[in-house]
Amino acid sequence: MLKCVVVFLLLACSFCSAKMKKQTLDPETGALCLDGTPGIYYFKEGSTANKTKWVFHLLGGGMCMSDEECLYRTHGPVGSSNNSEWTDEYEYGGPISEDPSYNPDFYDWNHAFFVYCDGASFSGDREEPVKVNDTYIYYRGHRILTGIMNDLLLNHDLNDATHVLVVGDSAGGMATYYHVDEIKSMLPNTTIFKAAPFSGVFLDLPNVEGKVFFRDLMKGVFESQDCYSNDKCINAQKKGEEWKCFFAQYVMDYIETPLFVLNSRIDLIGLMCISLGEPLHGLSNGTGNCSAVPGVLECFMDQSKCPPEVMQLISMAMLEYSTNFSKIIENLPKMKADGNGLYEYNCIKHAIEPSYAWQSLTIGNVSVREAVSKWFFSDNEPASKHTYNDCMTLNCNPTCENPNPPKPASSSTKPASSSTKPVPPTSSSAKSSSSALYPMMSLIFAAFIALYNFVF
Repeated sequence: MLKCVVVFLLLACSFCSAKMKKQTLDPETGALCLDGTPGIYYFKEGSTANKTKWVFHLLGGGMCMSDEECLYRTHGPVGSSNNSEWTDEYEYGGPISEDPSYNPDFYDWNHAFFVYCDGASFSGDREEPVKVNDTYIYYRGHRILTGIMNDLLLNHDLNDATHVLVVGDSAGGMATYYHVDEIKSMLPNTTIFKAAPFSGVFLDLPNVEGKVFFRDLMKGVFESQDCYSNDKCINAQKKGEEWKCFFAQYVMDYIETPLFVLNSRIDLIGLMCISLGEPLHGLSNGTGNCSAVPGVLECFMDQSKCPPEVMQLISMAMLEYSTNFSKIIENLPKMKADGNGLYEYNCIKHAIEPSYAWQSLTIGNVSVREAVSKWFFSDNEPASKHTYNDCMTLNCNPTCENPNPPKPASSSTKPASSSTKPVPPTSSSAKSSSSALYPMMSLIFAAFIALYNFVF
């Protein structure tokens, strides 16, 4: 008897420390990253008890706004599967964490992590490669998405799925809006199929000076990569306005899948790259010409010399973006329909849901994790039961900051004790994709937070 118990504990321990394994798609299918390397994903098999339950996570990492910028991305993990970032094993946070104390609802489900390497939120479907500076690049993100689904169906028993939660962060959150109904069409026999996009709302708004430019950037990506989005949305648009389906605010009402939208109303990328951004000339860091409104970047660099009028401009941008977010998103018919939900927090952050915020961020004492769990396991309840509106004033939610900063990654890291507050995964892969993949943007983010604390 003792021997059986020991064997059981060893097997259980082995399962708890499992990581997702890299899977490579057949390049003959055309599922290629920007540089022509085959698309990849990571997979971890669920426990016997939950072998028909799944979480899909679509990774984010900005978009490339031009052919030249897409070529530049081929030298990093967001443009190539042949990158040191993509090791044989991988771990990530949020609902695909394998730590039962951090992710008790989904830790032992099947996990599929869709690696983002196409530059247009798994949407590009251009047949012929594009030649840039004597180098060919490929716009095949949609084939990577469908390739991953087909591989899971063929090799990992996805056809037996009964419960599926689809999430994605940043550009992966955008991809969730675009493609979740298509994913559902490939899994007609699921009992529960829902989606919770993280930080995937980028508003079609002018900047604080009244300049309209962000829609032109998105339209350019949509058209240059022959992008695919929600069929119903595309078919409902006037000819030449199909690009609207690249914005969550326009596509959301056409989505049939139940949605739980998690987003900051003062999303840092939206604030800096839309409200405080300018039209793009040349290359960007994957999000446009951010913080380019005159005087803003200089304030980031030296807060003590920031003129009062620029401080006022930044304050106005925060107020306008957050007000517009609430006005637009809260009033969408989709957000008021039964079965859906909204977790609208008031943090000047971006894509923190898969990192520390999964456990630490709260609205009304309900954490991100708890809100997602309550909604997912509910049965078509009124949206009002799953709508969380944060306090309205700036800096009003103390849980926006991480009370438990992650330690450096270590192979000997043990799960948090049940007697202590759960700590998020320590791997660098659990960081916000925007900060992990764009170091310069990380510096600007840090400067912005410092400026924000200085001003307010």
